[in-house]
Amino acid sequence: MRWLSGFGINAHFLFCLTPLGRAKVEDLINPEEWEFLVEQIIKKMPQLSSKTDIICEIHHLKGEEKINIIEAGCRLDTKNHAVITAEGNVYPCSLFTSSDKSLGNVNNEDLFSIWQNSKMWNFYNRKNDDPDCENCDRFNKCKGGCRGYAFLFGKGIDKKDPRCSKTSYPVCLSWKLNIKDLKLACATWRVMRR
Repeated sequence: MRWLSGFGINAHFLFCLTPLGRAKVEDLINPEEWEFLVEQIIKKMPQLSSKTDIICEIHHLKGEEKINIIEAGCRLDTKNHAVITAEGNVYPCSLFTSSDKSLGNVNNEDLFSIWQNSKMWNFYNRKNDDPDCENCDRFNKCKGGCRGYAFLFGKGIDKKDPRCSKTSYPVCLSWKLNIKDLKLACATWRVMRR
């Protein structure tokens, strides 16, 4: 962090590995290790007199954090995010880009039509029906966690996020935390000061 702040760069990003493409589930860092890393960075931040924003993924919340949540919501629900692969396939979330769940292909149809009319939205619109979530007191905060992560781990888009634990609840992988001022949002640009 000291080394990076000496360059006068606007932002430094810390992202965790996501099990897409060649990355495997067994390659992932466990949530406790990632949480420990983020906590250590938060502790060190006041010692730096830097203008560099340090932005990191945040995968879990406990509910008592002193974080300013600017924007939240699953991209599958807000429908405000599109991923278009090099092959032209369109997805509402990057966690599905290794799947056969494309909304359509921009080489065959215009993006607006794909976004408005794809029958694959029936798949993406499925909500959590996991029996483990029915009586959970954190369900109103997490809604079962990330549907993309549940899908990637083979549980199913309508099942609970496998990262759920007794002490914290999982959040969308797109959530980014600015360590400097503890702003949290789904969009990276919303947490940056520039």
